[in-house]
Amino acid sequence: MSSALVAVEPGLPWSRTFDAVPAFDAAAGFGSVPLATGDRTTTDIPRGSRFDLRVRPGAYRVEVVVDAGGKAGTVSVMAELRRLMARAVAIPAAGTATVRFQVDVRDPQVPGLGEVRRNPRELANESVAWDDRLTIYLLGEEVRLRAITVTPITVPIIYLAGDSTVADQPFDPYASWGQMLPVFLDEGVVVANHAQSGSTVRSFLAEHRFAKILSRITAGDHLLIQFGHNDMKDRTPGAVERFATELTGVIRQAQGQGASVTLLTSMERHRFVQGRTQETLGAYPATVRRVAATTGCALVDLHSMSRTLYETLGEAGSSRLFKPAGPGDRDFDHTHHSTFGAYEIARCVCQGLAHVGHPLARHLRPGVVPFDPAHPDDPAAVVVPLSSLPAPTRPLGD
Repeated sequence: MSSALVAVEPGLPWSRTFDAVPAFDAAAGFGSVPLATGDRTTTDIPRGSRFDLRVRPGAYRVEVVVDAGGKAGTVSVMAELRRLMARAVAIPAAGTATVRFQVDVRDPQVPGLGEVRRNPRELANESVAWDDRLTIYLLGEEVRLRAITVTPITVPIIYLAGDSTVADQPFDPYASWGQMLPVFLDEGVVVANHAQSGSTVRSFLAEHRFAKILSRITAGDHLLIQFGHNDMKDRTPGAVERFATELTGVIRQAQGQGASVTLLTSMERHRFVQGRTQETLGAYPATVRRVAATTGCALVDLHSMSRTLYETLGEAGSSRLFKPAGPGDRDFDHTHHSTFGAYEIARCVCQGLAHVGHPLARHLRPGVVPFDPAHPDDPAAVVVPLSSLPAPTRPLGD
């Protein structure tokens, strides 16, 4: 009688050194997975490697040791669904570089409610955000993994709830501030990005996404909430007040479990008239400010900061913050950000936290703030390597 191989989860803490990383093996529970390749030009194919390790849901500290094939180089690290953990870490010639970061791994299970109601994209292109593996991207020319250690940790968790401008986007050239946030934080916290493209406060409730967060959140954790882009499309009577009521209910639940809740007003879309950005979000930024005041939440006014950022760069210059029009695109994307735009919006978020004296400001890496959106970074100085083949598919929502 033959016996089939049974997939196992490696014991933790888990550590390995490699001369050459083997291909992912279900029985072993770890190994390399090819980065996306295809019929593209040499400039838009991701360079580097991907490593997967089967783990249970939870927070982990990861240490990777890499080299660049005997040459000097750099490595940027992403984890799970393209969350940026480290950017342009130097690798010496004939040497190695060590990168440490924290990452949250989740599953779709919601106690008492079944599962988060995921959309078809989440079951396909975004499945690495919900599977039973820790996924790590090591990005750079000839970057090779030489050693890895993965250790479970208990630290405060920063849960993110929001729409496509917050959610982990699966394909270049799209990105969000939620994807960029981890690179600005120290080892004392970990980001759990539950935001999803196309979401409203109401859909986040109906799809059990808030329930998933509330099933895990506890005293000392943080919940950052940003909605408005899709909520504003509800034109039925009383829509704005329903938004405020439902948002308040979630806030009270999280606060009742000992968590800190922070509200963010949504950043503006790229709409200019005579050199000034136009209001496109209706009553929703003001409503978020009002809910923050009535619930005692900290407030990050991303709406105001984004307008300053866009107007500083001007209508043409600020287009670099957004996903540009390309072959096959109908037009320029006025809502969804490029990696550079997501990076700058994440810097605004960090500045907003520091401005209000938020406890999370203590976990910002040195040099992250102050950031003045009236003095943005030079795009040439903010390079995030490709981690996927560029995709023409727009994120859900607008």
